[in-house]
Amino acid sequence: MNQISFQNFRKFKELAPLNLGEITMLVGANNAGKSTLVKGLLLMLDNLRTLRVSGDNPFMLQRPEFRFDANVYHDLGIGTFGRALYNKATRDEIGFSFRLSSSYNSEDSSGALVKNTTDFTISLYVTGDKNTDQTTGIISRIFVSDNVRGIRFDFNYEATRTIIEFDEKKPKTSGMLENLRSRRQILERELEELNKESQKLKVQIADKQKVIRESANLANRLNEEEMMISSQILQLEDELGTVPVEDYATMKDLSHKKAQLEDRARTLIEQRKAAYDPRMRDELSQLNAMSNSIIMKIAERNAELDKLQKSLEVVSKENMEQDKPMHIEFDINTFLDRSGVNTIVNEIESVITYSSMSMGLSDADKEDPAKVEKWQETESDKAYIYERSALLRELAKDLTFTISSISAEYISAHSATQNIFFNTADKNDYLAKVIHRFYREKIMSGSAAHNFIKTWMKKFGIGDDFKIQSLGGEAYRLEIIDDGTTMDLADKGMGSNQLMILLICLATYIKKYQVSLERPFIIIEEPEQNLHPALQSLLTDLLTSVNKEYGFRFIIETHSEYMIRKSQVLTAKDQFKDEKDVEENSPYTIYYFPGDKPCYRMQMRPDGKFSNEFGKGFFDEASNLAFEIF
Repeated sequence: MNQISFQNFRKFKELAPLNLGEITMLVGANNAGKSTLVKGLLLMLDNLRTLRVSGDNPFMLQRPEFRFDANVYHDLGIGTFGRALYNKATRDEIGFSFRLSSSYNSEDSSGALVKNTTDFTISLYVTGDKNTDQTTGIISRIFVSDNVRGIRFDFNYEATRTIIEFDEKKPKTSGMLENLRSRRQILERELEELNKESQKLKVQIADKQKVIRESANLANRLNEEEMMISSQILQLEDELGTVPVEDYATMKDLSHKKAQLEDRARTLIEQRKAAYDPRMRDELSQLNAMSNSIIMKIAERNAELDKLQKSLEVVSKENMEQDKPMHIEFDINTFLDRSGVNTIVNEIESVITYSSMSMGLSDADKEDPAKVEKWQETESDKAYIYERSALLRELAKDLTFTISSISAEYISAHSATQNIFFNTADKNDYLAKVIHRFYREKIMSGSAAHNFIKTWMKKFGIGDDFKIQSLGGEAYRLEIIDDGTTMDLADKGMGSNQLMILLICLATYIKKYQVSLERPFIIIEEPEQNLHPALQSLLTDLLTSVNKEYGFRFIIETHSEYMIRKSQVLTAKDQFKDEKDVEENSPYTIYYFPGDKPCYRMQMRPDGKFSNEFGKGFFDEASNLAFEIF
């Protein structure tokens, strides 16, 4: 998450894009918009990761839905479209915009690891009814920009129009024709080989069928002869039954004939078995299956060849003398949704599907030159997108990864309670919830997360160690070990209670993300509560250390000038070359919200001083009071 901006959202009529750093601090007057920025960021993040279309009828017009009561990840208390809308808005539409980036490793064709970087800007425009308690809004428009590939999408649901723009220039007609003809030649060669293989299989099938028929005919003839001989044997047996015993010569002659016939019958049985092998039928089935597979491939290649031929006909009619940037516009919206897949990704994949479909012209339309020209332009644009379908699928894959890898954790402003027992049933006991989440992560003594707490407990002067006792999973007791003495956290000051909440939260995130590629934004409201100036200053050291060691990024809403001063000191120690070096490499990004004017970034110099000034009432307040005293 690198950038955020709003239109008509709560405090802001227009919030210009704010670049977010490793540690972004928001300071300024009360009711100036700091909390609005935080809530807007979390609200858009929650919706971005769960975006779906409204309605369940795929044949009806459906639009993506934006939920203002979204609490899958964070409970923000915004609730309705009317409460979210800027109270002086001239149009009932709220705009949210994010810039998201990420990186991941993949293998190339040789098996070598390649680092991939993604960078997307996503804007959502949401309409609704401000006069009702409507908890949802309807997304009227989605902009998606792939800043790496230079490809942009504009899904305009109100106008039922989709626009795709490519930074690359559209090639001349000759270039497109060359690409299409090259692909056609490849398909034609493939078809030639497939047809040869198909003919070869047809010959083999015909030969196998002939052998099977001849074998079956021979088996039938042998079977008929066997049946005739069996009948003769039965006749001889009947004759033998009528020959007198004393007529030895006749009986011997008949028995000899019978034995000869039985030998012939056995021979015929063996010949019949050898003449027809049932395995030939299996071989024929295999040949037929191979032939059907080849026929399917031929049909697929012919269908693709037919589409290419139509594209060739269209492109050949164009007359583009010069290259020009590619701007494609379709009078459609896809309105697709698939369970478990983000709607924005669905829309991009639907563009790919649409580009693969050729639309014909009716005979009546062919007589209208304007319609013919429009059809030619649309088919040409679809052919252009179709040629880049692999690129767009990679884009959709990267966008899916980027959206799923962006996460945020929220530590809201809260009051610490000095209790001995922390009951999870008490919804107002913030520390009870924090301890419960920590306990569920099963963070063991000696682990990195546990040692993190111990280290910073000592730096903040809270104690040497701690232990948590679970009471039936419904309540907890938190004890501090300090110089060999054990005491309840309640016996420490409010500042120690406040710091332990922060340290336990951070340790929980360290454990939660230790095996994850994700590195969340951690948003903290007023971490300086109940802390004296030295400890407020030390908070900046804590955030800087966590950022460097664990890669977590922070957005801090604060009124502490000591946290800001410490960031200046740490910047000066880093010895940056110039202000550009500071802006690009310092972890600290500080925005001032004056309340009556747009917020602005405080530009820090290499010596730690600011090039511009805070508004009245922040750094100058202590000096003003001292001036009054003296």
